[in-house]
Amino acid sequence: TQRYSAVTVLDGSDMEVSTQCSNLVEKGVFRVSDGGSLSIAGTRYRWAVENDFPHEIDGTMTVTAPIASLGRQTYTGSGHLSVGAVKSDAEGAGELELAGNLQFTQSANWTTVTADSPCNPITLRVSGTPTITAASDWTYGPGVENSAADPLSRSLFVTKDAVLSVNAASHTVTFEDPVRGDGALNVSGGEVKFLSAQNSLAGGLSVNSGTALIEGRFDAVTPLVVSAGGKAVLSGAQEFASIEGDGILSMKMVGGAAPSLFVAGTADLSGLEFEIDAALKAQLKEGKIDL
Repeated sequence: TQRYSAVTVLDGSDMEVSTQCSNLVEKGVFRVSDGGSLSIAGTRYRWAVENDFPHEIDGTMTVTAPIASLGRQTYTGSGHLSVGAVKSDAEGAGELELAGNLQFTQSANWTTVTADSPCNPITLRVSGTPTITAASDWTYGPGVENSAADPLSRSLFVTKDAVLSVNAASHTVTFEDPVRGDGALNVSGGEVKFLSAQNSLAGGLSVNSGTALIEGRFDAVTPLVVSAGGKAVLSGAQEFASIEGDGILSMKMVGGAAPSLFVAGTADLSGLEFEIDAALKAQLKEGKIDL
């Protein structure tokens, strides 16, 4: 039988844990109260089984030990979770779920697969309304080239009715692997790049401020909203379920290829400002392409 246990860090308390073995614990949860802090350092932070209950973080939890996980570990609450490097696990795939109103930062890139086990991805999953804030330039994608893991298996998944907010601040956030699901993604600040051709968000992509650079592709189920102060830069062949807003919609040539745009549903473009980059403008002027 499995036993359930909880480690609780109370308001105003600090707890430090140093991991020196393969598994931190077999089964159990951390609870960090508002005003409390938990720090985990050492050689590896690894859960050997999927948890039945979420970790409840209303204070601050900081993990500097490299993270590895089998199955799903869920973190919820209204506190702050900060992590360092992640490593894929030789024994199987892993997933870290951000739930509640959790604030999440990472001091390294989120490497969905690493040389430790390039076939077993470790991914992010989102429920609730968490926020990822970039403390520096941040990438979600494979840490090795030519990974054997299917790109779809490396997706950041946003569940139905969930809203993930990504605040790039003054930095660049890059999604090399897909962002998918029935939930929504709001981006703000700095620059957010989407490089995968397999993005899909039924709840929509909203550019609230800053720039969303879409060099990959979203499919035709994804609504796009560009708010005042926001800018969406499209290149290549793009499809959306709908487009609206009062921000800037920019069209850009990449590699000599003109962009194209297909809207499956409603396109209310009356409030949008349009931009065309210099290379595309030159092609239009010379009559080499039509929009």
